Amino acid sequence: MEPTLLGGRYRVDGAIASGGMGAVHRGWDPRLARPVALKVLHRHLAADTEFERRFRAEARHAARVRHPNVVAVLDTDEHDGMPFIVMELVAGQTLRQVLRRRGRLPPDEVARVLEQACAGLSAIH
Repeated sequence: MEPTLLGGRYRVDGAIASGGMGAVHRGWDPRLARPVALKVLHRHLAADTEFERRFRAEARHAARVRHPNVVAVLDTDEHDGMPFIVMELVAGQTLRQVLRRRGRLPPDEVARVLEQACAGLSAIH
């Protein structure tokens, strides 16, 4: 990601992950002096009004959810025609990282992970 300041406010510090609709970056909010996660719609999708509408709807919907297993949406804005979502930055590893490091998890641990994921999904839906 080329810009180092999104929306004139959020500093981009580095990539975290990339998915189907956008990329997530580690960032910093200087106004509130806190780390954040910045999800930016992929440039090739930003030109598609349907994708942009879905991205903004995701942000509005997610901002209403308050649950320990769902990251909080803090803000939304646009930078150079690309919408982005500002979310809380959660410390730790992704499940993918854990699986790469440890390999297959024991069934009781899988059950705990799935229980947490399902609780978060239930809160969203």
